[in-house]
Amino acid sequence: MREESILIVEDDPDLRSSLVQALEDRGYRTAAASSLSEALQFASQRQPSLIVSDVHLKEGDGRDLLQLLSRENCLGGCQFVFMTGDIDGLPQRSGMNLGADDYLAKPFAIEEFFDCVEARLHKRGTKRESDDRLLAMMRDSVSLTVPHEFLTPLNGVIGLSEFLMQSDEDLSLESVRELAGDINQCGTELLRTLRNYLAILDVIHHPSSVSQELPLTTSEDINQSLMKVGQAVAGSKRRSEDISWKQLMPPAKCARLNLERFEAVAHELLDNAFKFSRPGAKVRLSAGLSGERLLLTVEDRGCGMSAEQVRSVGAFRQFDRRRYMQQGLGLGLTLAQKLLHQDGGDLRLESQVGQGTLAIAHWPQSVSVHEQESQAWMEAPAHGHGKD
Repeated sequence: MREESILIVEDDPDLRSSLVQALEDRGYRTAAASSLSEALQFASQRQPSLIVSDVHLKEGDGRDLLQLLSRENCLGGCQFVFMTGDIDGLPQRSGMNLGADDYLAKPFAIEEFFDCVEARLHKRGTKRESDDRLLAMMRDSVSLTVPHEFLTPLNGVIGLSEFLMQSDEDLSLESVRELAGDINQCGTELLRTLRNYLAILDVIHHPSSVSQELPLTTSEDINQSLMKVGQAVAGSKRRSEDISWKQLMPPAKCARLNLERFEAVAHELLDNAFKFSRPGAKVRLSAGLSGERLLLTVEDRGCGMSAEQVRSVGAFRQFDRRRYMQQGLGLGLTLAQKLLHQDGGDLRLESQVGQGTLAIAHWPQSVSVHEQESQAWMEAPAHGHGKD
């Protein structure tokens, strides 16, 4: 007996019996239903490998069955095939648009039926193998990252706070402040990890289209944001002396971008640079214009990445995890890339193993301050002219 199970949903008793018998003769575990309610109950409880359903059924039709199972997430990896003799009533494409995997037009030969069954079960097996490989990869990655990323700062919060509560010594105000600062840093790192985790899931599963009406942001605001983020990230790593600004945006310029997303991109690129470079090694930050594009570059002299690693940048990936036990889910570069895409920009990485990494983020539009003033004048409400 084969492992796969097949549900035949057909209100014609002769055809239903013939299909069930033919499948069982070939070793398939088979069940049958004659109505929508029977089929729904069986599919929900036993989750067959394949459902072959007539379109026209008692109490409804196969399309209702497919939609109900999909809505209740009961299909899982189950393949779904429509069969009907009413070709004009259900064009093939409309059935496929409902989520069906295949389509059999009655009357069909038994060999045609078996070809369809074998093809659908093979497809299901291939998909399951692919899902298993993806699950194994994510399980391995998450098992290496998540416990460390969440537990390390959490243990810091608990350990430092317990020291404060149980200490018999009279701690100076300076010592208490130092311990409180360490607790705050651990909590901040934990909060950022959680936010990044949720943010990357959100931008992957709910990608937004590129905004066509991004606000004009002045070079002064961009420079202030960049310096604020740079100082914050370097300070959190206790490496304030390691950050340097090669150049900043020239005055009297503007760029079309979302400043909040810009700061998030800068934060992730800087955090990555500090994470994979040693204390004392400079991280260089710059912002400038290239044609009509705004460029943000972050350069470090850290461990670097191979060409294959650069191509494979993605969620839940952190290379040489066992060797470099830095904090971070490996989401930073992917999150920066996704945020850039939301503003029509992109991220390019240039890196060599042992030499460091240059991250180049670009946004597509920059304009002069005169254009900003012109646009503001054009968008200003018109004033009526009264008669003297």
